[in-house]
Amino acid sequence: NVVIGSFSKSSGSTNYKDFTSLTINLVKGNTYSISLTPYMNSTIYDGYWRIWVDYNRNGVLNDTGEKIFESYMQNQQSGQPITGSFTVPSSGVVTGQKLVMRISFRVNDYRNVCEKSDGKGEVEDYGVLIQ
Repeated sequence: NVVIGSFSKSSGSTNYKDFTSLTINLVKGNTYSISLTPYMNSTIYDGYWRIWVDYNRNGVLNDTGEKIFESYMQNQQSGQPITGSFTVPSSGVVTGQKLVMRISFRVNDYRNVCEKSDGKGEVEDYGVLIQ
């Protein structure tokens, strides 16, 4: 389950899901809360989360400043959310055009931005529109 500001999306169990047809609306300079909840069929794991946004819309998600969230929870259990926040930069971001946000969850280690599927978690891409 992904909650960013007022946006909320539950997804099924899959290694990769393209939700770029959906839009998360953001405003430059605003801060948004994040709540990410895994649902796992197994026991307790260390859960590692990362979020990137292609702010400059160049198709590369690992430019400076584009990793907007990174956190882990030791002994994370199914249904236990991890929370945080991020602030959209006030400048240097493309506005009025859909951008990509990638959310990554992996057990026992962080995933790099290019890894989409390895059976140890999930990656989801979303559309973002910044005003």
